[in-house]
Amino acid sequence: MIQKDDNATDFVIKIPRSLFDRGNDSTPDKRTELDHRSLERCGLVSTEVERSSEHGVTQVKSLGFADDVYCQRVLDLLDGPALFSKLPELFALLRNLGIDVDAEKRYFASTAVTQLLRTQPFSDLKTEIILPWANSEFGWARQSASIALAGAIEGERYRSEVLTLLKHWISNDNIFLTDCALLTFYHEARSVVMEALDAIGKIVSTGQFHHIPWVLDIFEVVYDAKPSSAIERLHTWMFPVAQSDFCWIAGGLVLNFLRIGDFVADAQSRRLVVDMIHALWDDPRFPFHQQAQEQTTETIRKWAKDALELWGKESEKMRDGFRAFFCELHEKYKGARRNRLDFYLRRWHLQEEQARARNSRRNVVSDQDATNIVSYLDLLPDPAAD
Repeated sequence: MIQKDDNATDFVIKIPRSLFDRGNDSTPDKRTELDHRSLERCGLVSTEVERSSEHGVTQVKSLGFADDVYCQRVLDLLDGPALFSKLPELFALLRNLGIDVDAEKRYFASTAVTQLLRTQPFSDLKTEIILPWANSEFGWARQSASIALAGAIEGERYRSEVLTLLKHWISNDNIFLTDCALLTFYHEARSVVMEALDAIGKIVSTGQFHHIPWVLDIFEVVYDAKPSSAIERLHTWMFPVAQSDFCWIAGGLVLNFLRIGDFVADAQSRRLVVDMIHALWDDPRFPFHQQAQEQTTETIRKWAKDALELWGKESEKMRDGFRAFFCELHEKYKGARRNRLDFYLRRWHLQEEQARARNSRRNVVSDQDATNIVSYLDLLPDPAAD
């Protein structure tokens, strides 16, 4: 039951204490049963949910609608004259809850805004609630705004308006609004892949490097969701190779996030990665070229090792993809004074053979030696094919 005193400034929500005693071993009394039946007639049920808080994941007892239709009916009531006049006070209540130190209250306020978006204009909720949260100096308030905006994106009704707003926030000089936009993209990167990549590009182009941790987090989510789109964008950022922030960021993301199993089976993605690896390894115009060269060598060694370890576990298509990647990268050096890939694969093969010989003399056979039926040389093109 909700009571509202015309002279008061707060809503008072009365919930029978007996509601939260349900589930105890003791037999409920008559009053308890009446309380529960009253709530159930309203479509409300008691439920236990998990919440992440400053103290870790905790179990919280909450109230929820048994059927979504009940929620919609309550929201529809706000369009009636009696309650519509109270909307400013409801907005003020939610605005205050969204900056509360209690994480549960903030989560309630954020999800309440998402529900209100089903019946109320986005512009009203943005102005009265979301913008004050997003523009707050308190990180937890910006988190409230991001949860509400993420819910709006998932709800589809105001998806385009929210994405336009986030794009605007990314482009301005307000560090709080930019931070809130990036947090929202992090929440929804899987469903708005291209927009999330655009946001990363905007951050890099404007030199907002204090937001780089967000760039890394968002890219990781995007890459896990859709590797081909992430790789295509990295290729766009890296070329033409120059002493640019885009080139440097793209190289770092390639070397830190790409996994060989994610792209070798796709011919287009594989070709783009070959281009980028060749540039990182051998183009002196690349920023911090020496460091990039060294890190690229370590990345290629890891990818080669991963390919050999997965060789007997993957499908024929994947094995063909592994071989095609290294053969295509090998082909990049055709006519060059030095084939860097050929040199390192033979060097790693020799090191492996020497280690195996030492183990043999000591009568030590590692599990890897016993199961590794292919070698680094198997990743090189077949000389007979030339």
